[in-house]
Formats: sequence, C-alpha cells, structure tokens
Amino acid sequence: MSKPAMHNDERPAVERTLDAVRRDVAEIDRQIIAGLATRERLAAEAVRFKRSAADITDLPLRANLLARIDRQAADAGVSRALAHAVYNAILDVSIPRQLELFANRHVEPTSERD
Repeated sequence: MSKPAMHNDERPAVERTLDAVRRDVAEIDRQIIAGLATRERLAAEAVRFKRSAADITDLPLRANLLARIDRQAADAGVSRALAHAVYNAILDVSIPRQLELFANRHVEPTSERD
C-alpha cells in the first residue's frame, strides 16, 4: 500500500485542512510574484546589452526559450499548455517594456531654453 503524499507541513495529505492547502498555495503565489519581480529586473538590465530593437524581438530566441520551458515543464509534470500560456503572457508584457527601455536609452535629453 502506498503512503499518502507529503506536503510542506510533513503531514499526510489526508490529514491536511483546506486552510493548510490555501496557506501553501499563498506561499507559492508569493514565490511566483517574487520570481516575476526578479525576472522583470533582469530583463530590464539585459536591455543594456541589446544593440538593436531586433535583439529584443528576436523570434528564434523566443522559440528557444519556449523549448527550454517545454523541457522544464515536462520534467516538473506541468502541462505544456499552462507553461506556454504563462510564458507567452510574460513575454507579451516584457518585450514591449524592454522596447520602451531601449528606445528611451537612445533618446537624447532635450535642453530647456530660457
């Protein structure tokens, strides 16, 4: 007979309460948000190394990222559809933000005249 799945509080799943499950989900959500914040900062930092806007919208780079995500999702038992939906949403926000930062990096400040 197999043992019940164990969770963060080290009790078998059959003994856990709904509140305990919700606390664990809330902790995962906190970790996801913290990870997104770090990813957003790193993406903004990476803009410094981009030579053109095409480096930001590079389709082969996006395809390679999604292929890596596919492998990681498969290894973790996460559906490909969920992983792609999450990462496409991230990229759909991240790429325009990086383009904005890139464009602002190349704008000369205007001087005010008296």
